[in-house]
Amino acid sequence: MYASKQNNEKFMKRMKGFDSTHIPPCWKSLKQKLLRTIFVNSMWLNATEPNCIKFNAENNGWLLLDGVLKPTWFLGDSTPTQVESVLCDSTNKSSDNDDDSDISNDKSDSSDEI
Repeated sequence: MYASKQNNEKFMKRMKGFDSTHIPPCWKSLKQKLLRTIFVNSMWLNATEPNCIKFNAENNGWLLLDGVLKPTWFLGDSTPTQVESVLCDSTNKSSDNDDDSDISNDKSDSSDEI
């Protein structure tokens, strides 16, 4: 479905733009989001009681900074060590082949055709 039609055609050539909002969150971010959701739902479920907060906010996806609750986006490193090693290796090596980095390299020009 999202593959090139020919084996020698580059897949990235047809990609016009990239929207990172369509990527699902990593497990660390998703876990914090779920903890925040459970915390807020718990407050709504107990809203008729005098003490509606049953959980500790700091243990449920929130940080208390200067008396204000701020979301905890993730715990730990922001990138996995595998990604960091790939990025470090790619910045250290110089590209010898320019054809691999050129995504829009076409053999024929559409302006030549009549």
